[in-house]
Amino acid sequence: MVARSALFLCALVLSAQTSSEPTLRITVNLIQVDAVVTGKQGHSVPDLKKEDFEVLEDGKPRKVEYLSYIAAPVAPVAPPSAAAPTAAPSLAAPREADARRSIAIVVDDFGLSFVSMHFVRDALRKFVDEQMQPGDLVAIIRTRGGMGALEQYTMDKRLLRAAIGRIRYSLDSRGEEADLESQEEGGGARTFRGRSSTFATMLALRRVVDGLKQMPGRKSVLLFSDALRPPDDIHLAAKRLGSLGSLRSLADQANRAAVVFYTVHGRGTETFALKASDNVGPLIQGDNPGGSLAVIQRNRYGLGAQRVADRSGLDYLARETGGVMIAHDNDLSAGASQALKDQSGYYLLGYRPPEDSFVTKDGVSRYHALKVVVKRPGLRVRTRAGYFGVPDSQPAPAEKDRVSRLMAALRSPFAAGEINLHLTGLFGNAADMGSYIHAMLHIDGRGLTFADDGADWKKAEVDLVLMAIGEDGVATEMNARHYQIRVSNREYDRAVKNGFLYRLICPVKKPGAYQVRAAVRDSNSDRMGSASQFVGIPNVASGRMALSGILLESRTQGATGDSALRVFPQGGPLAYGVMVYNPRLAGLRASQITIQAQLFRGGKSVWTAPPAPLGPAPNADLLRVQFAEELDFGTSMPPGEYLLRITAIDKTASKKAPPVTQWTDFELVPAN
Repeated sequence: MVARSALFLCALVLSAQTSSEPTLRITVNLIQVDAVVTGKQGHSVPDLKKEDFEVLEDGKPRKVEYLSYIAAPVAPVAPPSAAAPTAAPSLAAPREADARRSIAIVVDDFGLSFVSMHFVRDALRKFVDEQMQPGDLVAIIRTRGGMGALEQYTMDKRLLRAAIGRIRYSLDSRGEEADLESQEEGGGARTFRGRSSTFATMLALRRVVDGLKQMPGRKSVLLFSDALRPPDDIHLAAKRLGSLGSLRSLADQANRAAVVFYTVHGRGTETFALKASDNVGPLIQGDNPGGSLAVIQRNRYGLGAQRVADRSGLDYLARETGGVMIAHDNDLSAGASQALKDQSGYYLLGYRPPEDSFVTKDGVSRYHALKVVVKRPGLRVRTRAGYFGVPDSQPAPAEKDRVSRLMAALRSPFAAGEINLHLTGLFGNAADMGSYIHAMLHIDGRGLTFADDGADWKKAEVDLVLMAIGEDGVATEMNARHYQIRVSNREYDRAVKNGFLYRLICPVKKPGAYQVRAAVRDSNSDRMGSASQFVGIPNVASGRMALSGILLESRTQGATGDSALRVFPQGGPLAYGVMVYNPRLAGLRASQITIQAQLFRGGKSVWTAPPAPLGPAPNADLLRVQFAEELDFGTSMPPGEYLLRITAIDKTASKKAPPVTQWTDFELVPAN
């Protein structure tokens, strides 16, 4: 390995300067409903036939016209190893075809007490580390959140752990208010704040269900809350909004979107009887000992009744959508375990509804209760509890306006595939700009339509849009540009094969996690492509050491566009470069900072470089020092996907200061 010249980082420095998944289908000719059937041990039963089922609508039997079983086995997940790169993010956006399940984990920070919040965070960490399956598309959403960068659907466990770390207890939680109510005689009246936060939780849940409607795979909501009562007493402003305040309406919305609610009461096991720690001596010795003791007991049992009322909304959502409520269980991760177990296999049943199912009375649609019965003894079945007699509306027509289509591609959690677009986003920081994201976009030329532009030229036109969404859900200023691509007939075949590279700079003002999204549209064919990536922006202004994103480059002659694609020929040398921010330098002398590269494949370390000193600062800017090295593997590394980790260690720093790391992924392919 030999040090590379400063020219290797010129790009970085220059930039710094300048479903087929079934739903509860409701039509005038068909009602289709899913059902989970389990045995005594809670495992799915896959061998039932049509004659084993009976469907009751409003208590009347309906003939099962067809039946199918959908299998999605749950594989055991090994606990994470400290040596394995489980924290390494994948830079590529997930493909819709890769998603097996879509799971929205909703943390109701409007309705969790301080103690419950602690146990919820532990349960979420256990789910991500031990229960999450390959192909699970997961979002961790706070009811107070705004769908920021850390509340997007992802398969990246690192990002989910970061989202868990941002979950905070709120002083105005309904969970604490419920405890205060128990101190009032007769339970007390619910406060305006509590009613308002209940309504806010309902709106957040409706937003989550609406977002899941178009998601692939088996869809579920895992809701953690201490208190969600049916909003009968929601304040007048909410009542004026009609069905938005209705749990039944929310359940119907979830059923039509094929979303199952699994709800977890965050308080776990509680006891409301007198405890040995209760000091009842002064009361017993008072003027009315029996009465005073009765007051304590009444308050305790009243609190128990209040807890039942608090979780009644959680129970309702689970029952109506075919899920389960987990209560009286100190293992809060049981809710996630049950959700995954249910999704290992389920049945789809279809029957023809009677003609009067969709008849309205005074303009109001009837609610029809559903019940699925399994005739085989010893089995348990759970399904959706009913539906409103309103046929499903036709899906909205696809957006045709080019701006609307670009925005739709930006909003999607998946990479659009009409045009292959690759995005590599690198964090950087410059004295005159502050922090920024250097986005390298590679457009596959085979997805573009070229037209003749004169005798010896061809031309294509594309729209490119780039934006970054912060943790607060606020997007940075959108970078939208229109480009003309002109190539000569002589260079056309080579240019289309190699693709086209564009570099865009996106300034960011605040540190934190950002989701960078890009979309491209071919003007001639209207084909679209999109890509997304998460980029962490450290707080350089704090004075702590940080690393820029890793710029990878092939040293093989003729390789083009590989820094954005991160696809390199096997056997050729690779060079990487980073910028070290805030190093501890003693003037222009060599620092006490070492840089080490390590390569992983399949979760295992396959190569480690010896630590290399950072070296002296090449210019007067002691806060930004570049480092570059060449990695020459020869043919020892087989083709495949790899993770490169760069670690910077400051020998003079406190032992409590962790090393600073950056990751990137890349692929080696057979050389031509």
